[in-house]
Amino acid sequence: MSVHLGLKNGRMGLWTAPAGQDASSEGDVMTLNSDLDHLQIHASGTFSLNGAQESSHWRYQDQTINFPTLTYYPSVFLGASPSTDKGLVFPPIFSTDYGSSGWKTGDLIPYYVYMDKIVLRLQPSYFFSPSYRVSYFVFKNRFW
Repeated sequence: MSVHLGLKNGRMGLWTAPAGQDASSEGDVMTLNSDLDHLQIHASGTFSLNGAQESSHWRYQDQTINFPTLTYYPSVFLGASPSTDKGLVFPPIFSTDYGSSGWKTGDLIPYYVYMDKIVLRLQPSYFFSPSYRVSYFVFKNRFW
């Protein structure tokens, strides 16, 4: 199975392809295709969390991500990446070690979805870095 989430030839969306197919290409068969109104993106972005040092750790503050108001609770995909070259990690966690074999340990990043915002409840969350990258996608699809 192949997954492509983000920008694809000037279009934002999510595409999945079965085994042996490439979700990033234009010609392969898709099992989920944003071009066909599957998971249309309402809002997206990336931001950095900046922590305050406490002893040998960094403590983060709660974060609110605002987006244009919907009349329902949307589906949200939130991922974390400790560096620009590691991609997006789901579920979003704070990790104490992200090595070549993947996440070693971590605490889930709790978040709440509203009709106009995502609220990350980060206290007390600790990480061994002063900043942490988070990316999010708000889809036009409902939870229920």
